[in-house]
Amino acid sequence: MKSNDTEPRIKLIEKSLRQFGIDGEGAFYLLLFNYYLAYSLKLNSFPKQIISKYGDLSKKVDDKTKSALMSVVKSDPNGSILPLWYQYFLSKMYRENSGKFFTPHPVARAMSNLLPLKDNAIIMDPTCGGGTFLVEASRRFSDLSCYLIGNDIDQTLIYLTDVVLGLN
Repeated sequence: MKSNDTEPRIKLIEKSLRQFGIDGEGAFYLLLFNYYLAYSLKLNSFPKQIISKYGDLSKKVDDKTKSALMSVVKSDPNGSILPLWYQYFLSKMYRENSGKFFTPHPVARAMSNLLPLKDNAIIMDPTCGGGTFLVEASRRFSDLSCYLIGNDIDQTLIYLTDVVLGLN
């Protein structure tokens, strides 16, 4: 999805979901749930209760809204816009007080390019946020075996990183 059409689509989906009483965290998890379904992701840390809860939520949404959600998901097979969705649905409420900051893709790419290439490297991001750095590191190490470790104080960001890495 092009960045210039992301904001209008986010607002349209937000408006659609609010009709069904779904906003904030619920809206974001519903979007993650759609990625999970669309790409048959196997995520170890994505709790079954969340899958169940948001699977139930998706039953409350009309076909038009489901189609709009799936259109977004299908237009973004690498999950590159998921951090934007997180920031829109969740971070806008907390960002001023939390200090959350997502590393821009060019910065994450430059940082990963500084990593020495070696087999079985262990790469850790102690504040993984949306997983941007770990995705860039995985691309850099695509021909080698490596271990990616992400940590964050916000459990939702761990789920986000799992989905983004699973897609990449």
